[in-house]
Amino acid sequence: MKIKNIFLFQVYHNIKNKLPDYVPRSMYKLIPAYLISSLFEIFGLVVLFPVINVIIDPATIAKTPYLKFFYDSMKFNNKIGFVLFLMSTITVIFIIKNILLFFIYKMQSNTAFHLSEKIALDKYASYLNKPYQFHAENNSAALLRNFVQIPTELISYSILPFFNVINELFILLLIIMGIAFYDPMLFFSLALFTLPFFFIYDSIYKKKLKQISELRNTSHGGMYKAGMQSMEGFREIVVFNKKEYFKTIFEEHLKVFSKTSGDNYLMSVFSPKIVETATVISIFMIFIFGFWFGKNLSSLAQFLVLFAIAVYRII
Repeated sequence: MKIKNIFLFQVYHNIKNKLPDYVPRSMYKLIPAYLISSLFEIFGLVVLFPVINVIIDPATIAKTPYLKFFYDSMKFNNKIGFVLFLMSTITVIFIIKNILLFFIYKMQSNTAFHLSEKIALDKYASYLNKPYQFHAENNSAALLRNFVQIPTELISYSILPFFNVINELFILLLIIMGIAFYDPMLFFSLALFTLPFFFIYDSIYKKKLKQISELRNTSHGGMYKAGMQSMEGFREIVVFNKKEYFKTIFEEHLKVFSKTSGDNYLMSVFSPKIVETATVISIFMIFIFGFWFGKNLSSLAQFLVLFAIAVYRII
């Protein structure tokens, strides 16, 4: 597969070459914010792991140098008190983390939708400067959609998701590296099962989603056109008795749009369930591979904790 045919590279190419220069420039300025938010997310996962390990096996305190240091230096009398202290600390950390993430997301949102406002205004101004012949030859409903609806959808469904995917891929890479570092043997054994599954799933999902999107866009445009023509030319429609004609056209496009919208919703809500099923199978595979490689239940339990936290974030 050529790199230029990969979907993310196609989106990047379109953002860079088919949009005004100020769009990619503004979004590139947000990259540091995305990286910081990624590190916050990973930090939130990292601090959970030792606490859950202590809850599962209190002996972990004595085996882990930094936990033992805190336990001894703060003169805890029992492990329950130490666990409560750790959980309280993590609660505070998560609150602070999410407050910081709120301001980062707010900055990203403000920047992105300010761009949609500027794109809409530029497109509207360009149409006002077009000659009369241009407006006579083009569908006014399509032109209206281009500066009223499309700029917001461009930001909401293309540009922001693109940068979010890049951010999520960075998080995913760090998670995978962490699991691989913790137990390389179990990780690579698990990868033998999960990678083919997700590759096949992604190929089928992407193909189906593309078909749905194309049908949905076509039917949406058809609805706009039929609706606009019937409202603007209502007098002529009544005179020539064409109400049923336009109603039929609108209804046909509406049915396709409704069906594809339903299919799109179904895919979005059911996709995590497929990943969830694969996760359960993966847990089963971890036990099989673990016993195969002679792992004891304690080390398997700790790996499962790490795997469960990682999978929760991945889903």
